[in-house]
Amino acid sequence: KLDRKALPILDQLRPNLEQAFLAPRNATEEKVASVWAEVLKIKLVGVHDNFFDLGGHSLLGTQVISRLCKLFQTQLQLRWLFQFPTVASLAEKIESVISVGMVDEVPALEPISRNQRLPLSYAQQRLWFLTQLQPESAFYNVAIAMRIRGPLNSAALSAALDTLIMRHESLRTVFPVVDDEPIQFIVESPENILSIVDLGHAAGPDLETEARALLRREAEQPLYLAQGPLFKATLVRLSPTDHVFLINLHHIVSDGWSMAIIFRDLGQLYDAYCQHRSSPLPELKVQYADYAVWQKKYLNAHRLEELVSFWKSYLAGAPLILELPTDKRRPETQTFAGADLRVKLSREITSALIKLSQGQGVTIFMTLMAAFQLFVSRCTGRDDIVVGTDLANRNRVELEQLVGFFVNLLPVRLNLGGDPTFVELLQRAAKSILEVYAHQDLPFEKLVEELKPERDLKRNPVVQILFVMQNT
Repeated sequence: KLDRKALPILDQLRPNLEQAFLAPRNATEEKVASVWAEVLKIKLVGVHDNFFDLGGHSLLGTQVISRLCKLFQTQLQLRWLFQFPTVASLAEKIESVISVGMVDEVPALEPISRNQRLPLSYAQQRLWFLTQLQPESAFYNVAIAMRIRGPLNSAALSAALDTLIMRHESLRTVFPVVDDEPIQFIVESPENILSIVDLGHAAGPDLETEARALLRREAEQPLYLAQGPLFKATLVRLSPTDHVFLINLHHIVSDGWSMAIIFRDLGQLYDAYCQHRSSPLPELKVQYADYAVWQKKYLNAHRLEELVSFWKSYLAGAPLILELPTDKRRPETQTFAGADLRVKLSREITSALIKLSQGQGVTIFMTLMAAFQLFVSRCTGRDDIVVGTDLANRNRVELEQLVGFFVNLLPVRLNLGGDPTFVELLQRAAKSILEVYAHQDLPFEKLVEELKPERDLKRNPVVQILFVMQNT
C-alpha cells in the first residue's frame, strides 16, 4: 500500500509552470535535462520546460552550454539556448549538430609544469599595465569587511586561511619582471596570512571610530605586484564576542565570482576545523596558471583573426566616445573622484520586468541593458550607443571553481534609429548581446589594439560607460 504522504509533491521539485511535467524520452533529452537540473539546482526538468521560466539567465546559460559541449564533445553556441529554450528542442538541435560531425576543436585545459616561466593571462596583462601607471595607488584593491558577532575560533580561522591560500595558487601569486616581461611566480609557502589586532583597550564610540580608521588604512595600503603579498586578511578584535574580519586582495588575482568562491571555501574550511575535521573540499584539477597557458593556445592566430574580424565589423562606424551633458568640464586626466547613488527597485517593478523579459524570450539583463541604453540615448541625443559590460568569461566547466581574474570587458552596441517600440528595441538588444556573447573570447586590450582609437587621458578608450549585472 502506497504511503502517499511520504511521496514528494511534484510542484516542490520544480517551479510552478503552466505545462505538465513530461519526463525525457531518449538519452539526449536525459543528458540535457540532467545538466539543466544541476545548473539550476532543481530536482526535475521536463522536456517541454523552458530554461528561462525555470530561472535561467545568460550566466547560467553559459554554464549549461559549457557542460553540454564537454558532455557531447561538440561545438554548441549560447544563442541556441534562446532559439531552442526547451529540453526537447535543444536536444533535437544537439542531435542535428552531432549528425553533421561538428567536433569540439578547443584544446584541452590541463595542468602544466611549474618549472617554466608562467605567462600572464590577457586580463592580467591589462591590469598589470594599468597598475604600472600608478603603482602607489590602491585603486585595484578589493577589500571586503564583515562583522562577526559571537564566539570566534581564531585558530580555526587562521588554519582555514592557510588551507585556502594553498588551495588557490592565485592567492599566493606575485608578478616579478624577468627580461622586461612580467611573469606569474607562485610562492610555495607564504607566511603571516592573518593579522590579529586587539582593540579591546578602546571603549564606546572610540572603539567603532578606531576600528573603522584601522580597516580603512588596511584597505588603502598599496599591494605591490612584484613583491606581494597580494592577498591579506586582518581580524580586528573588539571584544571576545565581537570581531571584524577584513580580506584585502589585488584585482589581478581575483574578481567578483572569485570572492564568492573564497568566502564559500573559507566558510566550509572554518566549519570543518572548528569540529577538528579535515578539509571537505575536493582537489582542484587545474589552476589559474594552467588557464593562462591554455588561453594563449586557444587564442591562436587563426582564432584571433576571426574574432578581430567580427569586432571590427560590429563596431564599424560606431561612436567610440559618448559625450554626456555634464555641468562641469571633464579634467585633462582622469582623477577617479566620484560618488555613488543607490536606488532600489520595488518588488512590483522587479516582477513586472521579469514578466516582460519572459514574455519576450529574453533575460532580465537584456531588458535592463536596453532600457539603460535608451536612457543614455536620450541623455546624449544619439541613436547609436555603445555601452560596456563585464562578462564573467568562465565558459568552461574547469574554470567555475577557480579563484582568479577572468573578467573581460565587452562593448555592446544598440541602434535606436527608426523610432522603434520598446519591444522592437528589446529584440534588437537581445540580438546584439547574443552576438557579443558568441565572440566574448577576444580580450578587450586586443580589441583596443586593433581598433587604434585616438587615446585621451581624459577618458577610457572605446567605452566610457559600463552596465554590469552582478548576479553571481
